[in-house]
Amino acid sequence: AFSLFVITLSVFLAVLSRSIVRFMNRPLLCVVRKLSAMTRTVHLASISAAGDCTSSSVVGAAVDILKHGGIVALPSDTLYGVTSMIDYSQKLFEVKRRSQLKPLGLFVAGPEEVAKWAEVTISDDLLHRLLPGPVTLIFNRLSSLPESFNPETRKVGVRVPLCPIVNDICCSLGAPLAQTSANPSGSPLNPVCVDDFTELHDEIDLIIDGGRIETTAEGSTIIDLSLKGFYHIVRDGCALVDTRKKLENAGLRALDNLTHL
Repeated sequence: AFSLFVITLSVFLAVLSRSIVRFMNRPLLCVVRKLSAMTRTVHLASISAAGDCTSSSVVGAAVDILKHGGIVALPSDTLYGVTSMIDYSQKLFEVKRRSQLKPLGLFVAGPEEVAKWAEVTISDDLLHRLLPGPVTLIFNRLSSLPESFNPETRKVGVRVPLCPIVNDICCSLGAPLAQTSANPSGSPLNPVCVDDFTELHDEIDLIIDGGRIETTAEGSTIIDLSLKGFYHIVRDGCALVDTRKKLENAGLRALDNLTHL
């Protein structure tokens, strides 16, 4: 009887939410949960015009699924990504059909968390000027990262996206997230909305739909900072000019070839 009540209530709330959103002509923040062999869509809340997709109920649902080894897709400040806890990161390779030779990145809650997982080679001031933002910073990894995470590389790419939902999930977990873009490996399409990765939906336990990400459809700028005093551009990404300016103003010199493996 209780289960029937919950299902009825969910349906009622979904219908009510849809009616409100149609009236206001605003998109929905939806969560798609896969329960056993079934996928259920629950509409939790509408998104503000500013795109603020933070919601304690969404964060709670994501944290619960992640702690149980699930995969969560979510928006960032650049593209949609798929995430897991580090101990379950192997699932991300399987979902994306991705080679183990292509490392995953980390989402962390804030710049102060980077030094827990990576050997930071830049000043705290520069770190906080680069993060949060659409930049991935590569450093040598610390032993705090399990050997099973990206076992083929001694480095790690770390991100603090300018996106409250990601930061809140990491804070609630008290741990970083393994992450990569929400598209099949080798796909030329960068996912800026949930419809861009429909072929992965059945493999994902939770999808947080924050609407279309209004960017240039480029990923983050990736910078290798593993050698103190130098930087190497691994990928131009969407923030190259601003990032390069910050690095050079801090006195770092460019290297044409600094392997990131």
